[in-house]
Amino acid sequence: MEQIVSSSNNPENGLNLQPIELAAALSPDEEFDNLVKNLLDCNNIEYKKQILVKTCSKLTKINFAKVMDLFPEDEYISNISGVLLAIACNASNISDFQIMEGFFTRQDCNLNSMSEEMVSAIAKMTKLEVLKVRHFSITFFSLMKLCGMLPSLKTLFFKIKAEPNFKIYDMKDFQKSFGHLEIFQFCPFSNEKRLEADFRESLTLKCILYLPNLIILGDPEYFVDMLPTLLDYQSLATCKQSKLSTLTLSVDREIKENALSKFPDVRQLHIKWVENNQPSKGHLVPELLGFQHLTQLVMYDLGTNYSYYLKKFLEVYGKCLTHLVLHFQSLPIDFVMLFNMICCSSFDNLDLLAMSNLDVQPFTVDENNSVLCQLNCVAHQHFGRVSCESLNHLELEFVFNHTYAATYVHLSKILSVPNLEKVGLTRVPTSLDELWKTMLLVAKRAILKKVTHFKLHLLDKDMIEKEIIAITRCCQSIKEELLLSGKEKGEMFVEVTP
Repeated sequence: MEQIVSSSNNPENGLNLQPIELAAALSPDEEFDNLVKNLLDCNNIEYKKQILVKTCSKLTKINFAKVMDLFPEDEYISNISGVLLAIACNASNISDFQIMEGFFTRQDCNLNSMSEEMVSAIAKMTKLEVLKVRHFSITFFSLMKLCGMLPSLKTLFFKIKAEPNFKIYDMKDFQKSFGHLEIFQFCPFSNEKRLEADFRESLTLKCILYLPNLIILGDPEYFVDMLPTLLDYQSLATCKQSKLSTLTLSVDREIKENALSKFPDVRQLHIKWVENNQPSKGHLVPELLGFQHLTQLVMYDLGTNYSYYLKKFLEVYGKCLTHLVLHFQSLPIDFVMLFNMICCSSFDNLDLLAMSNLDVQPFTVDENNSVLCQLNCVAHQHFGRVSCESLNHLELEFVFNHTYAATYVHLSKILSVPNLEKVGLTRVPTSLDELWKTMLLVAKRAILKKVTHFKLHLLDKDMIEKEIIAITRCCQSIKEELLLSGKEKGEMFVEVTP
């Protein structure tokens, strides 16, 4: 067994060094992480510095945010630069350096600019392949200079100070500094949201044009329309094929075949549909149906042509998709048709389905057991046989106020997807009969047999007292039955609210 030292208070030197046995399988990175945890209770700052430097030589990966947590908030700025420099000089094999999430949340860190001393220390880690910093901001010029000194860097995330009228004056230097990156994600930082948005868009689009080796690009929290720049890139004869795997497009036009042929590696596609000036049957977008490796599809602002677009895309990509995320405009949709299209179509790889802003249009069942949607009188079979056996994560969020107050969804059918593990249903419009049916199926272990995380929140609506009591009892019963069955599975989270 290997040993490290732990610290506790001692009247003589402030420390009582005690050996702590660690499993021999622990890597130097894991040992260092454990050491940092053990030092949290030590009040001797100089000793902390010494022990950190002595034990860091074999490190290959470090989240420096945890090291920062060892120092009091009023003293850490004056200490961490020296500690970082010492680690950089002693741990010559660090390939993954991060300042992301520590043991505690430090609000003040997010406002600090990274000092020149810290930037210089990171620049000494010449074997870095991964650099992620959330707690400090940096100027674009300093970041470009830093990356130019890290030739092995492949993955970068940094908070960058947003600049007004952002321009890149030396394109060769820009390409030299960032051209070896595969992942370049960033978060603009400014007190002005408009400035942040302009900087985010400008830097993202410049990276598309001049850094073709990037696989993942941009601010992961925000949508930037890439389409005009992608089309420009396609038209330039000097541009080689791009390696981008994720595209975010605001579609307000037809996209013809081969319009994006220089982007063959797309695996994730985010589409925001623009309703203005859209043809009655929707835009023709054959080029968006030609990505050979697509596995994740996200659509925003699905409007009146939602069924047209979904049918087109699912016919091509349905059997390949692992993630499908749909956000609808505020208009009534045929939920039965939507459910059948996705969950009854043998999409054998679909792992996650999330749909939001669902405004369900009403329906009736005729004598042939067909659902008749009252909005447009389109008849189709009731629910088909659920065949989406790969689906284990389902998120449905319904609107606050439905266009038709009398509408509801078949909760028991939705939850009959066989292998669900994580379920989140928000503002569900359903009936007492459906809730009762769901309760009985849960009690019989006929549905939700594999669920470990379940949230159900029903839509608030006017009800008589007897209905309120019955619905509350159903919800409580569903919760109790799931918690009872969850004892066999270990961890279980259940939240059911009427």
